Formats: sequence, structure tokens, C-alpha cells
Amino acid sequence: MADAGGGIEGLGVGLAAGALVLAVPGLGFDVVTRPEAFASWEVWVLGLGLGLLSSVVPYALDQVVLTRVGRARFALLLALLPVTATAVGAVMLGQRPGWLEAVGIALVVIAIAATSRDASRGRDEPDAGS
Repeated sequence: MADAGGGIEGLGVGLAAGALVLAVPGLGFDVVTRPEAFASWEVWVLGLGLGLLSSVVPYALDQVVLTRVGRARFALLLALLPVTATAVGAVMLGQRPGWLEAVGIALVVIAIAATSRDASRGRDEPDAGS
């Protein structure tokens, strides 16, 4: 999406379509079992705010950063996310990861680093047909 130049517009359409697809069954189920849950305007405002802050803002920022820093650097930033989240959880919340979580984080970082290295190496080499 970032390479096409219309990443944020495509992202907006995709998120709106996803919201419609997921909201219709959710509303149908909850309106029948708990109609009072959707009667309050505060629920709608909080739901909209949560949707914007948890999906729209981060993904839009990802698209902007991806177009500005390039794929290799963006992949490196993505590789650092699990490490950063673990550090914040340890410091702010007192959550200590177990060995299985540490192995999972290491595998994610290694996979993203290896993939970004392969992608940048392939882009630097000239095409065989030229």
C-alpha cells in the first residue's frame, strides 16, 4: 500500500469495510441479548475513540513511516517492537517474561532481521535481464 502512494486512503477503506463486516454480527447478537448496552451515547463515543486510537492512528502512522524510511529500516523498527513491549511491561507493569516468551521474541526479531536483510540485498543487486 505504501508503494502505491495511496496507503492511507486504502487503509481507511479497508478499516471501514472491516468495521462494517464485524459490526453487523456483533450488533445483532448484543442488541438481542443486551439491548441496553448500545442505548448510551457514551458507549458509542468510547467505542469510536477506542477504534481510532487502537487501529486507525497506529496503522496510519505505520504507513507514513514506511513511505519515509523505506522497507529495511521499517522492518528493523518492527523487529524492535516485541523487545520494546517486553521492556515496558517489565518496567511499568512488573511483568517478567518466561523462557518460552523470550524464545518467541528472539525468533520474531531474528525472522524480521533476516527477511529485511534479504530484501535489501536483493534490491541492491541488478536485475539479471538488464
